[in-house]
Amino acid sequence: MRILGDIHFAYAYIKKNPHTLSTQDIYSRRTWGLSISLKYGYCLVVRAKKTDKYTDIIKGFPLSLQEKIAKGYGCDRKLRNERCQEGCQGIRIPLDNSILGISKDIETWLDNEVGACRN
Repeated sequence: MRILGDIHFAYAYIKKNPHTLSTQDIYSRRTWGLSISLKYGYCLVVRAKKTDKYTDIIKGFPLSLQEKIAKGYGCDRKLRNERCQEGCQGIRIPLDNSILGISKDIETWLDNEVGACRN
């Protein structure tokens, strides 16, 4: 059996950087990305760091999305001595029919997150 790697397409705001960034630098600074993997399938992966700048907008989102955003991202295992669950990659949202009803809210979320990163 051969294990294939994940494929990622990432968005990072890099305009204010004084030097040329490597591909790894850009990937590590990503705000959101699309991920295709055998383990998770097609996903939107968001690394929201500025949610405190637009909390009033988040309050208007459906509760399920508010809860995902409130949980944030980071090491999912913390100090529980569990195997890595790759939570540091971001908030993973499967790209399936379950997001059809919240797609505009996700778009608003990403627009606000990117806007907050620019300021």
